[in-house]
Amino acid sequence: MIHGKHWVPVLAVAAVTTGMVIADQYDAGYFRRTTTLNTSNAGFSSTNTATGMVLAPIAFYASGYLFKNNYAKQTALLSGEAALDGEIVGYSIGRFAVLHE
Repeated sequence: MIHGKHWVPVLAVAAVTTGMVIADQYDAGYFRRTTTLNTSNAGFSSTNTATGMVLAPIAFYASGYLFKNNYAKQTALLSGEAALDGEIVGYSIGRFAVLHE
């Protein structure tokens, strides 16, 4: 059952999202024309992003193991599972797109 106390955060997120969508038509042109972001794009390459997605759960698990924190270890396992699930879906969609070109 929905109670009234959760409407304020929901409406706040909806308002911010609506504002960002409306503002996009005015500020998107700058980001399409600028070349200042080219160096940061190299830092977020697919290889670097995948490495970070793999290393984050490993680091969480290692710290949980080192400090005997079962909550951190469980969080690491869940985040690793979520990352793997996302990769499986992404790979499947990519294969499907290639097959239907």
